[in-house]
Amino acid sequence: MAVQIFPRKARESSSHADEDHAIADTAMDTDMTAPTSLLRVDPARAVEDVDEEIFLLWTLNAMPSSDAGLGYIDPNHDSLFVRIGAHGWRSATRRSQLERPSLNDDEGDIVELSQDVTSLRSSKGNTGSVVWRSTLHLALAIRQGRLFHLDRLRHATVLELGSGTGALAAMLASRVHKWVATDQDELVPLIRRNLGRTTAAANAEACALDWFDFLRPPSTAFRDRNLERILSRFDQPNADGGGGGGGERYPDLILCADCVYNPSLFDALTATLAALTRPRHTVVVVVAEMRTDEGISDFLHAWRASLPDGGWRILSLEDRLAKGFVVFAAWRS
Repeated sequence: MAVQIFPRKARESSSHADEDHAIADTAMDTDMTAPTSLLRVDPARAVEDVDEEIFLLWTLNAMPSSDAGLGYIDPNHDSLFVRIGAHGWRSATRRSQLERPSLNDDEGDIVELSQDVTSLRSSKGNTGSVVWRSTLHLALAIRQGRLFHLDRLRHATVLELGSGTGALAAMLASRVHKWVATDQDELVPLIRRNLGRTTAAANAEACALDWFDFLRPPSTAFRDRNLERILSRFDQPNADGGGGGGGERYPDLILCADCVYNPSLFDALTATLAALTRPRHTVVVVVAEMRTDEGISDFLHAWRASLPDGGWRILSLEDRLAKGFVVFAAWRS
């Protein structure tokens, strides 16, 4: 089985372009200056009213229901191959299927990825054990420079939450300074296996991270130990070889790809984002497939409520991924 995806055009018609630009112009009346020059902000709109944002998303960007599905790339095989080119991504169950040139694609590297479909089908249903469409759409957008300035990204430190198989890190970690991929303890071996197959292993690592450790920690000391365990991985050496300490220890960028699906996890996820984000420095980017408007709405409400009023500045980034996917960027004020 082979799958080939190419993103939609940035604008589908002149009438849609006029409508979208009018919305963008209105949003730009408010301050949307990112704390670093890493993020490409324009075009975007500020998320001030969650209900209004949900209406706009489902009016302008919803995927036809017949094209939706659950969002897995391939839930039937424990190994698949992915190729991210300049214009789209392709996946297949055999390397030879991707070695044939595509008329619409350049020669991107072929990456082999392991999955655990047995874990997906188990009673526990570990959804992180397979590769999701949103991961490949995000990888493509990053490669094309639609989300970040690539020259700045090379020097950035990245913390990924909900890494699952580690596919995103395996495809992109070689393009950043440091990448730490995190998920539940049982998924860490799978992440390490996929990182070890690529050049990403040189500047990427995997470790366990339980979001609930930051939502309801048994003690302040417990929370601080977990915070230190993650932030110590971003220590920047000084000229004398010592750790950077202070703000340099926080990641420049936190990525979450398709972590917005289970409402029972929203409070824990947003508490983790708040704990691991340095105000006026760290940029958070959340990518989600638009499955239900209620799910996205509940997540945005939980995100905004995780800090006092005005604690988060949240933007909806327009025209970055294919229809049916949303990208939010945020930082602490």
